[in-house]
Amino acid sequence: MTEQEIDRGKLMQMAEEKRITQREGAKRLGISERHFRRLLQRYRQGGDQGLISGHRLKPSNNRMDAEKRNEILDLLLTTCEGFGPTLASEKLEEREGIRVSKETVRQILIEEGKHRAKTKKKERAHPLRKRRARRGELVQIDGSYHAWLETGVGRTVNGRADSNRLSPEWGSRRGEIAHAKQLYEAEIAAECQTGGTPIKTRRVVYELNQVFGKNTILVNENGSQGLWSYYSPYYKVLERDGVVAPGEQTCMGGGVMGTVGAKLARPEINMVCLTGDGAFQMYNQDVPTAVQDGAPVTRVILNTSSLGWTKYSQQLLGERYIAVDFETRPDFVAMARAFHCHGERIEDPSQIRPALERALQTNHNGKPAILDVVVDPDDHPEGFVEFKHLKNEPRKKYL
Repeated sequence: MTEQEIDRGKLMQMAEEKRITQREGAKRLGISERHFRRLLQRYRQGGDQGLISGHRLKPSNNRMDAEKRNEILDLLLTTCEGFGPTLASEKLEEREGIRVSKETVRQILIEEGKHRAKTKKKERAHPLRKRRARRGELVQIDGSYHAWLETGVGRTVNGRADSNRLSPEWGSRRGEIAHAKQLYEAEIAAECQTGGTPIKTRRVVYELNQVFGKNTILVNENGSQGLWSYYSPYYKVLERDGVVAPGEQTCMGGGVMGTVGAKLARPEINMVCLTGDGAFQMYNQDVPTAVQDGAPVTRVILNTSSLGWTKYSQQLLGERYIAVDFETRPDFVAMARAFHCHGERIEDPSQIRPALERALQTNHNGKPAILDVVVDPDDHPEGFVEFKHLKNEPRKKYL
């Protein structure tokens, strides 16, 4: 008896002893009450054996008769010799007018030893490899002794390119690229030294990178001005895992509070968050948490007195501004001091570097810092400007 039939026998006995009703028994078995009564009647007549299907060990009513099977087998061994089950099934119907499924053909061939059933592949487990304790312990290099890549790298030795095999053309090209990079970085450095107010965010980001340098993790926020930190060489990530990007949904304020968690996880690293004034106001209640839990971090507020990203979108859609400007502007310096943090307001480009240096030193002394930097709300990265124009162009036809 199968397990299902044994379970049915137990329920039938319970129903016979009036411990359950026929309706409850039918519900447990997932059958109708009428069918349950039929099974109960068979149980009363033959006990557990009465529940066994009468079709068991009997030939199927839909079986193929022996004469037809032998005819198909002869054709498979002659006109369809060497064919697989699918092709043989198609040719039998096409040439002989015999309609038979490919599965039936497969079973006939297997029984006659003319076809071998495919064994099911075992699922291979691929456990995640643990991270290496030190950088450089695992290096994967695709290399060759042949100069497949133009006339460049010829072969690899111990995971490093063999510089002796570099062609003169590649050496010249490498020098040109290095020179172009040097010129571009010098151009950006000069661009970020321009004065004037309101302050350009690109200069704040560049100075931040220069002052905090290595051993620093940047925690990004969601905002139009903070995008400058996404562009190198305005900001260069100088450490492995040296930046915490916003989450997939770019939740405003996630970086403001996330900086505290990052600092608690890596207390030996300088931690700085670039945030807009909108995002900071959404989660500034976590500033005292940093003080209480001993997480000295720096938050640089790029203050435009508005929701910059949303306002720029409304500007492109006809300059109809709705709920994007902060007419009541909080005093972030007073707020910082109330939270027992170091606070400064920066309105002139010459104040940027000294204020950042004081903030870093304050962090080293175990105290969080908040810098309120008044920036140009219209200073957007070129990539962001192009993206917003492309995104808003289809919407203009509805205005």
